[in-house]
Amino acid sequence: MNRKNFVMALTVGLMVLFISLTFYTYQLFFSPNFNTKGNTAIVYIYRKDSGKTLSMRLKKRGILNDIVSFAFLNRLLGYEKELKVGRYRIPKKASNIQVLQLFRSGVQTPMRIVLKSKFTARDYVEQLCEPLQIQSDTFWNYLKTQQNALGLDSLQLAALFIPNTYEFYWTVGKQKLLQRLQKEYEHFWNSERLEKANAAGLTPVEVAILASIVDGETQKTQEKPRIAGLYINRLKRRQLLQADPTIVFAHQNFGMRRVLTRHLDIDSPYNTYKHRGLPPGPIRIPSRDAIDAVLNYEKHKFIYMCAKEDFSGYHNFATSFREHLRNAARFQCALNKARIYK
Repeated sequence: MNRKNFVMALTVGLMVLFISLTFYTYQLFFSPNFNTKGNTAIVYIYRKDSGKTLSMRLKKRGILNDIVSFAFLNRLLGYEKELKVGRYRIPKKASNIQVLQLFRSGVQTPMRIVLKSKFTARDYVEQLCEPLQIQSDTFWNYLKTQQNALGLDSLQLAALFIPNTYEFYWTVGKQKLLQRLQKEYEHFWNSERLEKANAAGLTPVEVAILASIVDGETQKTQEKPRIAGLYINRLKRRQLLQADPTIVFAHQNFGMRRVLTRHLDIDSPYNTYKHRGLPPGPIRIPSRDAIDAVLNYEKHKFIYMCAKEDFSGYHNFATSFREHLRNAARFQCALNKARIYK
């Protein structure tokens, strides 16, 4: 082979090598390497994750197609030491470089958490913390250290929580989590609601306490303003509330279906058959419906209520004790027929 042919062969070889390297580099960086089996996939990076453990987990989930190229590029760029803890959404047909830059950027996808009314503040905190990187005990203890700054005592903490759909980052800390809850509280208690509470002679915390009782009495949204009006009538007359849900709470027996005379003797500040006025704190996390029912309570003259004997969940209301006794007798008879004794 003469010199001219050698140079030509070398040139062609180098070109082929260059094209091959270019093609491989392009594939390494930009070719789709993630199979999300849908539009997107959610991936979590934990504090103890290394580049290797992350790659293996992605491969095991069937999201990552070629683990070698992903791991190699991760080491080549030095990203494996810069991966940010978080919750990320991988787009459809993502490339290695897209995903690595996403993990390095720390730009997380927030979580949508639907927080519902619960029996206790602790239940609510567990519901809130379970999907996040926060231990519920840790957040609960932190809440108690902040209760004075919140203007609440330990029995009133449930009044802080407003059931709603929230967005949180998975890595939100306890301080920012509390700030988010406070922001929702302040947004909910706008000037209109505060004016209505004041007109009813109640503070926001007292509204929450009464709303928790209303929730305990019924799940029928349309009946809540009437029940709220009944208890406000009792408060204005300085009568005992005599609310059965407070007795259930005092006994901490949330499966109790029938409140009997013997249950009314319990020594508890939540026993509204013995203690006048509202109990010291909410007996559950009140629903938004119940809070607004208290703020927009129905104005009437009812003082007594009793569940209807058809077990529909609705109530019979009365203005006189004699009428109430007739309603109660029908309900007690229905309970006995249904063999509901406790």
